[in-house]
Amino acid sequence: MSKRFMAMLAVTLLAFISSTVVLQSKTIEEPLIIPFGTQLLEENKAEEQFITVSYITNRNDNVEIPYIDAGIFQLSSINNNDYVYFSSLNTNGNLLMETYQYYELHAAKFKVEENMFELLKDLKEATAVFSNGEKQTFSLNVALLEKNDGIPFTVKQQHEIVDDGAHTTFTVRKVATIESIESTFPLENIHIYKGETPLTLPHNTAKGENLSIRTSSNYRLWPSMYTDIILRGTLDTGEPFVENLEFYMEDPPSEKWIENFVQEMGDR
Repeated sequence: MSKRFMAMLAVTLLAFISSTVVLQSKTIEEPLIIPFGTQLLEENKAEEQFITVSYITNRNDNVEIPYIDAGIFQLSSINNNDYVYFSSLNTNGNLLMETYQYYELHAAKFKVEENMFELLKDLKEATAVFSNGEKQTFSLNVALLEKNDGIPFTVKQQHEIVDDGAHTTFTVRKVATIESIESTFPLENIHIYKGETPLTLPHNTAKGENLSIRTSSNYRLWPSMYTDIILRGTLDTGEPFVENLEFYMEDPPSEKWIENFVQEMGDR
């Protein structure tokens, strides 16, 4: 064999070994469930309601969550044909949200019947049962939203993406104090703004005041382009209010976020 051929063979072999080592270093031993904040269920709501679990697998791993054990209830994953936005379906109905270089982001929705509400709100964790037989316990925080019908606090909700962050702008219809915000997702990167100034709660509003809720750039909101941000407070009449603001996020998390999350979990 010529020296040139041997050199090319050596380079190819080194590249193969290098890529294999990198792939092995990126491979996760089991799916990683992404922790959520509060999952909200609305009392007296006519539409179907769900608990959502998002998880990461190695690329091309055929692993799903057919069901979760939640106390005395077993919640089966639904077929997501009616809930697909920027994603595609796995074989059994879990959502394949995004494919990355080494990983895939999935989401599974689990239908919650009304007779399960009281039990679920008292649970602190549930167990995901994967299609490969693995089981993984994860934190579960379910809150019941008791909405006071007929007390609209906001009007003119508008949604947009600004500098990769999500904005929902709204106009205050009634004088009130906003005491807290709540979301399915952790709140450290979700804030209420007046103009370009973040507000500290509680905030006393004025009728006609324009406010917005924003996330930091590339913040993780999925598996739907829409979710709810909940405002709680007290009207100037002394009556409490709860208001849903529809929140919009266009994209799943970036590859860098996914890889950082995997590394963070591996360092624990």
